[in-house]
Amino acid sequence: MMTVPMRPWIATAIVVASLLSAVAAGQQAFGNAVARILPDAAARASSSSPYPLEKLARANMTVGTQEQGFASVDVSKSLPYAREALNRSLLSPLSLAILAWNAPPEQRERILDAASNISRREALLQTALMIQASARGDDAATLPIIDALLRVNPKATGTIGTGLVQALRQEASIPELQKLMAGGAPWSDAFLLAASRDAEAADNLVRLRLALPPEADISPETDRDLVVNLVRAGKFGGAIALYRAFDPSGKTAAQAKQLDWKAQFPPFDWDLTDSYDAYARTRPEGGLAIRVQPGSGGVLATRMLDLPPEVAALRIEHAIEIGGDRDTLSAKLTCAGDGPELSAKDFGTSPVVLPVPARPAGCDVLVLSIEGRAWSTGGTIKGPITAIKLLR
Repeated sequence: MMTVPMRPWIATAIVVASLLSAVAAGQQAFGNAVARILPDAAARASSSSPYPLEKLARANMTVGTQEQGFASVDVSKSLPYAREALNRSLLSPLSLAILAWNAPPEQRERILDAASNISRREALLQTALMIQASARGDDAATLPIIDALLRVNPKATGTIGTGLVQALRQEASIPELQKLMAGGAPWSDAFLLAASRDAEAADNLVRLRLALPPEADISPETDRDLVVNLVRAGKFGGAIALYRAFDPSGKTAAQAKQLDWKAQFPPFDWDLTDSYDAYARTRPEGGLAIRVQPGSGGVLATRMLDLPPEVAALRIEHAIEIGGDRDTLSAKLTCAGDGPELSAKDFGTSPVVLPVPARPAGCDVLVLSIEGRAWSTGGTIKGPITAIKLLR
């Protein structure tokens, strides 16, 4: 089969498919041993079945790695066995793929179409189909083939998944990936998580995830990790879009009158510290229970805020006791990422009003943090934060 320039992610899939085809015979060791050592006896064992001849055809294939980065397959020694297998039965995708491998282009396409109508589970057929699609310049056509390859060989997900992430960098791949994943592909969660860690694929990842129906069966844990990974990558807009889509309450910041206490989707829900010496814990009746033992402290709770511009301040209602004169509990607002601190206020008599000043350019997302420090010679900081209201 002719070799053609192709994208690296397609070449990776072809390498894997070719190698899987080469080792497939090893999955049925006894049958292969008979076919290799006693080929005539194996063929006579069933004068009508193509299977012994298919084993011989596979055993005589040679797979190498070319400098271009994808596998080369020599089927010349396999052709006699493939032809004889087809004489016994035309329903042999492996034999048809071998026959098509070095056939003229028009004949090759007809043979591959016939093999595809029988089954696409054969790795050599998948290899040939991917090379054929790449030769036509139809990258999107390789995606269903890769899907079939991964469904039959899930262990290849790690290797080929990297190639799928590269494919997602192209916006044109979104509709085909959406179609493949809509019914619940077994590789979907791992693929989405890998894409969320790729800066070039992140924007298209958000578009793809938002387009997937519930039947895609993406786990809630995956959606949470997608939000976290996008935030870490500084893709705050995409993280907000996913948070809004999969936040069970369905409320946006523009609709809310006060912050809720959910901790399902940190960092847009609460991310809480929970240790023996210092913690912030959600309360059954709502709010946060705060406790800092003497000699302890740090950041107790953080939450990213997607606030509309008309919010002027946060009103923090509490009943917290500050044990010592030098002990402190404070609320701070900063720009997400490595942005500057915008405002800070120590807790005193309730309520604490934390201003939301005008934000500098690029500061679309804020981070609210609650921090406490109790000196070893001081007392315990303890009590609840009962409400954080948005003042407009």
